[in-house]
Amino acid sequence: MKTLIKSICIFSFAAALTGCGSTPKQEAKATPQHRELTVISSQPNVSKNTETPASLYAKKVQDIQLVTVSSPAATSSGKAFASPFVFKAQKADGSPVTDLELALTYPESRNSNGISFALQDFKTDENGTISFTAPVPAKAFDSIVRVYPQGDITDPEIAAIAEKLSATASYKVKTDKLYAGGTIAIVDFNQNDKPITNNSVSSSNLLMALMRQGFKRIGNADFTQAILQEDNAVVYKSAKALLGNNSAFIVYGTVKYDKVTTKTEEGKYTCSLSGKITCMDMSSGVVLYQGTDSVTVTEDKEWNCLPNARKALADKFAVQILYGL
Repeated sequence: MKTLIKSICIFSFAAALTGCGSTPKQEAKATPQHRELTVISSQPNVSKNTETPASLYAKKVQDIQLVTVSSPAATSSGKAFASPFVFKAQKADGSPVTDLELALTYPESRNSNGISFALQDFKTDENGTISFTAPVPAKAFDSIVRVYPQGDITDPEIAAIAEKLSATASYKVKTDKLYAGGTIAIVDFNQNDKPITNNSVSSSNLLMALMRQGFKRIGNADFTQAILQEDNAVVYKSAKALLGNNSAFIVYGTVKYDKVTTKTEEGKYTCSLSGKITCMDMSSGVVLYQGTDSVTVTEDKEWNCLPNARKALADKFAVQILYGL
């Protein structure tokens, strides 16, 4: 899919200025008498044309609604979506808006710095709709397709209007590494912010959560000391020495308290955890994905807080890995 690059047009509106003047008359030699003085404004006659690119854009899209008609279910990297993304432009009464120029963005590539989006232009048909068949995705994504009326979105005012009018659809692509084989190593920290080096409940929770998402041939390993050094190269070296070529990827990270378990005014118990994970290709040491997340749970029993918080955080990370690895 070709990405379109547009030039930016800036419109300038100059006010027309007009002046007025008078020629003084020679004073008549007559008996002085009181005269009415009329004050004529010295201000120039300024044109009231105050249109801006943003106001013109707002007029163009006034009373227009964009809606998502349909979107495909999640696919896997390397596999096409089962159906197109369909959007419609309509008026408040539901009647179609035809020949409206729309811009559509969709995820094109991803690296450790984030997602890059491609742009494609459309014009609505006689039914007010556009249909977008996405290219076959080469990577996993958990993102969106967005459509909005064409305009110079480098202008902050236009961008705000476009965002408010835009319609979106989920763009979900699962990893192709479900059966590749991987290893998980998560270091838990206690309420005193000290690492727990002899057992990781969060590692076990993440392993089970990934299995529920469809991952196979995965297991836990212990390279805690390397993880605590917070150096990807050190982790890779340690994991490689431990695992050899038996694992296609590793997932490692930490889980810490944000808020230790406390009793609420309602007599319940609450705690908060946060974590970070890194997914690494074991054939090259390249970081495939990095993510952070947090959870807060409230339970009737104090002893349920920490276990349930760890499980909830593991479930969140499993989804991140499914659509990010």
